Amino acid sequence: MLAAPGDALGDLRQPNLPGTVDSYPNWRLPVTDADGRPVTVERLRVDPQVRRLARLLACVREQDR
Repeated sequence: MLAAPGDALGDLRQPNLPGTVDSYPNWRLPVTDADGRPVTVERLRVDPQVRRLARLLACVREQDR
């Protein structure tokens, strides 16, 4: 199971829009929260939603072993 930082922060933008070349910044979107504000690495490390998702992913990995 995978999750992108934006998933935990509520960013609904699509990181890749097939069929576009120059009209959309494919794979180059900065990490933002649900309100579109940029999120620093420092904030990402302490954000409650991100930490909750990290714990969930750790539990899933443990179950798969």
